[in-house]
Amino acid sequence: MDNGDNDTLVMPPFAAAQRLGIADSTLRRLAPTYERVYGPLPWETGKTGKKEGGGRMWPESAVRRVEEARAFVTAGHAKSLESALEAIREGAHLPDAPLARPVMNAEMQAWEREQIADIMREVMRPIIREELAVLTPAERPSEEPEPQRRPGVGERAGRWFDDLLRRFRGG
Repeated sequence: MDNGDNDTLVMPPFAAAQRLGIADSTLRRLAPTYERVYGPLPWETGKTGKKEGGGRMWPESAVRRVEEARAFVTAGHAKSLESALEAIREGAHLPDAPLARPVMNAEMQAWEREQIADIMREVMRPIIREELAVLTPAERPSEEPEPQRRPGVGERAGRWFDDLLRRFRGG
């Protein structure tokens, strides 16, 4: 299998992750998937000369394949990164015109929310009317004015302070 060992540019994981725009931990989780499709990545040996101290190194070709595989998945041409990597290994390429994904600006999102709210009102209004009709007059919501609100903390503290001053002054 071609695993990209002949590349002259080999990156440590942090540099490959940075280039891909993902976290190092994501790249570490992705590495076994890549290796299942393309074979083992080269390893940097540790101070002892064994694999234990080092880590996977990412050849330029491997990083390019992962970039392309992520684009496949993002565009909806593959269901998983592994299937995208397999397709790339078999010679598949992204079409020149990727699948169009609608981009919604804030105005479109607000309009959509309003449309959903209108639909919900139309659907819920008859249901609420039916429920209200079943209630006895005592259970129905009243049209009474709202009860007096309790004073806020600042108002209560102000009254407490006024009472304290009155007592201090002897009044």
